[in-house]
Amino acid sequence: MHFRGVGAALAGALVLLGAMATGLAAQGRDRGDWVLLGEQTVGFRVDRDVIRIGQSEDWYRTRSFRTLHFKAEGNDVHMMTIRLVYLNGFGEDFSVDRLIRQGGELALDLRGDRSFLRQIEMVYRSRPDFRGQAVIKVFGEPARRGPPPGLAAGRDWTELGCQNVSFSVDRDTLRVGTGKGRFTAIRVHARGADVEMLDLKVIYGNGEPDDLEVRSLIKRGERTRPIDLKGADRAIDRILMVYRSVPNFRGREADICIEGLVALASPPLAAAGRDWVELGCQQVSLFGKDRDSIKVGRREGRFKAIRLHVRGADVEMLDLKVIYGNGEPDDIQVRHLIRAGEGTRPLDLKGWERAIDRVDMVYRTVPNFKGLATVCVEGLH
Repeated sequence: MHFRGVGAALAGALVLLGAMATGLAAQGRDRGDWVLLGEQTVGFRVDRDVIRIGQSEDWYRTRSFRTLHFKAEGNDVHMMTIRLVYLNGFGEDFSVDRLIRQGGELALDLRGDRSFLRQIEMVYRSRPDFRGQAVIKVFGEPARRGPPPGLAAGRDWTELGCQNVSFSVDRDTLRVGTGKGRFTAIRVHARGADVEMLDLKVIYGNGEPDDLEVRSLIKRGERTRPIDLKGADRAIDRILMVYRSVPNFRGREADICIEGLVALASPPLAAAGRDWVELGCQQVSLFGKDRDSIKVGRREGRFKAIRLHVRGADVEMLDLKVIYGNGEPDDIQVRHLIRAGEGTRPLDLKGWERAIDRVDMVYRTVPNFKGLATVCVEGLH
C-alpha cells in the first residue's frame, strides 16, 4: 500500500480549496451522488499510502468528477501531501500540511481536462490519542457540466499528420508547428495494420517535452483514448514516436496518425489577458544544497502568481521565497520533489499584482545519471 517518495508535478490544473463544513459534506453525501473512490487506515507515524482507482477511461465516460473530498473518520488526520496520478501518467502534487478534524474533510478541485484519475497518493498520520487510528475516505463529487472535455460535444479533433510504420522498430518525428493552433489533448489512430506503440513524446512550442504513457498495442482502425496535454492548452512543435507495425498475413505496413483536440477559442487565461512569462532560470549543483536568487526587478511588471519548471533532472525544492519590490518577503510552501520536465501548480502571491524584486530558492539536484538540473521561474501577469 506504500509508495517510494512523493514527487511533485504540478502544471497548473488543480486548486486546493481547504476544509469544508461537515454539515455541507453530509448534505452532499445524503444526495447519493458522491462516489467512494477508496479508503485507507492511517497510522500514528508518518504513513504513505496509495488509493488505486483501477478503472478504465470508459468508466469515466459517464462519471466526470469536479472535486475530490478527503474525509477523516475515527480520529484527526494530519494530511501532509497529496499526489494525483492520471491515466496518461501525468502527476500533480500538493503540499497540504493541514489537520483534518474527525468528521471533517479537505476538498481538491479537479478541472475537467484532468479528471481521468489512476491513483491518489497521500502522506499523512493520525493524531496520537486515546481514539486510535483514523480512516481516510476519498469521495469523488460528480461534475454538473456533462462529460470530460476529451469527450465533450462541439469540440473539434483535427489531424496533425501521419507517418508510415515499418515492421522493425521505427523512430519518427511528426512536425506540427505552432501555426496549427493550440490543443488540449491528442489521440493516436492506427490505419492499415496493428501498431505497437513503444514511446510517445510531445515537444511544445516553447521546447518543453512531455512524455506520454501509451506503451500499448493499437488495433487497426482504432484510436487511443484522449491523452491530456500537460498544461491543457498548448501549441505543439513536433511529436516524437517509437513504434512498429505488427506482422500480419496481409503483409501490409501501418500508418499512424495523430489527431489534436482544438482548444476553445477563448480559454480563461487568454480571455483575461493573462500571460505567463519566464522570469529567469538557474542551474542546480549536483551535490549538496544550493542557494540561488533570480533577479526580476520592477521593470518586468506586476504578477499575480509564479510557477516553477524543472529541466534536465529531478530537483528537491527545500525553500522558496519571493521578495517583493518594497522588500517584503513571502515564504511559499513548496517543499517537495519536482520531476524533470514537470512543474508546480500556479503559486498565488500574497496581495496579488505585486512587483517582484527577486526569487530566492534553496534546492538540490536529485542524484542521477542525467546530469545537472535547471529550475526556471515563470510569472503570471
